Amino acid sequence: MPLKITKISKKEIALIQIKAAARHYNKQDYVSCITLAGAAEEILGGIAKKRRGFDQLDNDIDYTKSIFHYLHKDIPRTKSLIRNRNITKNELKHNDIGENFIIEADFENEAVTFFVAALKNYFDAFEEWPNDKITMDLYEFLTL
Repeated sequence: MPLKITKISKKEIALIQIKAAARHYNKQDYVSCITLAGAAEEILGGIAKKRRGFDQLDNDIDYTKSIFHYLHKDIPRTKSLIRNRNITKNELKHNDIGENFIIEADFENEAVTFFVAALKNYFDAFEEWPNDKITMDLYEFLTL
């Protein structure tokens, strides 16, 4: 059977991932939500950064630094803050050297973080919200 090659835009790919992430979140399948929303966040973050000069990762890191500044604490290096913010998402996708068989995290909170960031990156990239009721209802619920 011949290969069936299909073209699909990064916007479409990210929207498929976001919509699936919303449905997994609503089923309390937070691991799948993190993985899907995290992938969409990365795709859309690149587009948003190119178009607007920033993405939601930048915003999250700036916010975290502002808390350290407010508390008069030494501000960690940006690379360290990014690693800490993404650690659960990355642990779900990769098995470093094969020794971490168990992951401990607040999976629901992580799912919220990546789902909301993906939606904000979507808006920043395209200046519109996804036209999907389940996705937008969840976003509105999580950002009240």
